Amino acid sequence: MLCRPQAPLLSVLVITFLSAGNLFGDVVAYYSFDGADPLADRSGNGRSLIGTETSNVAFETGVVGNAAFFPGVGDDGGRVTEDDYFVLPMDMAPDFGTGDMSVSLWYRRNNPQDDLGTTGPDGGPDGIYDALNGTQSGYQLFLLADGRVNGRFDTADGGFVVVNSDGAPDLEFNDDDPELFEWHHIVYTVDRQVEEALLYIDGSLADFVEAAGDSLDLFEANITPSQDLLIGVANEHGADGAIDELAFFDEVLTEEEVAQLFENTLSPSDFVDSILGDFDSDGTLTAADIDLLSQSIGQTEPAFDLDGNGTV
Repeated sequence: MLCRPQAPLLSVLVITFLSAGNLFGDVVAYYSFDGADPLADRSGNGRSLIGTETSNVAFETGVVGNAAFFPGVGDDGGRVTEDDYFVLPMDMAPDFGTGDMSVSLWYRRNNPQDDLGTTGPDGGPDGIYDALNGTQSGYQLFLLADGRVNGRFDTADGGFVVVNSDGAPDLEFNDDDPELFEWHHIVYTVDRQVEEALLYIDGSLADFVEAAGDSLDLFEANITPSQDLLIGVANEHGADGAIDELAFFDEVLTEEEVAQLFENTLSPSDFVDSILGDFDSDGTLTAADIDLLSQSIGQTEPAFDLDGNGTV
């Protein structure tokens, strides 16, 4: 007679099996902001975000499922506080070193904007993410007050900024009608082999300039976080808007992949290697997966047959 193992033994068995599984994919961190744990890293790499118990960030309908809606300057006298953004500790933040990188996300400005113009407590720009301490190494992203996308990539020796030029599509000026604010898809790619950084907006390659620094001088140095990765703020400028489907990749996304991500015929989850033991398909390994495996003992369902012997 087959007996159901007790939970501790079952946990040991699951950990043994899962240790052989590949938990890493080409997407190194992925935040869909969906499900029971909207801050979970859906790449399976364990880079889940941290928020405060009194967080001001809301989760509401976005482009795909829910999105994270950030309050901008916050409720503390116009200053952004820790309740207004999320944190990923520096030792867990994606470190691209001298390798390739890409980042993909959807962004929409809030209606109304709390920081109209270029003055006031938040100074205009929307800070989307930030893993850069001062002039050290790292990466950060802003949406400028004039609607241009401003991506910065730094090494210990210097940095460069890639921003769409005046003739390229902008993501709405702050002084435009807020009713027109729409979702936009933003992708940056950094190819260390061909020494090229590209910016895509809404699925198409955008005209851009390197507004500061020269990318050609930096492709042999490390793009490594020098602080915690902050989501929803950069240089104390809050993200006065919503973020959805935020993903960091350790590869260069192709033009076709960027177009498919924009068209939602491709998802960052499609870049994730299959996670052995993720029975509820939430992108993480939790006690819920152990419970599902426990309930399957004595059956022959292939999904639960971790060692491939025909039985569970």
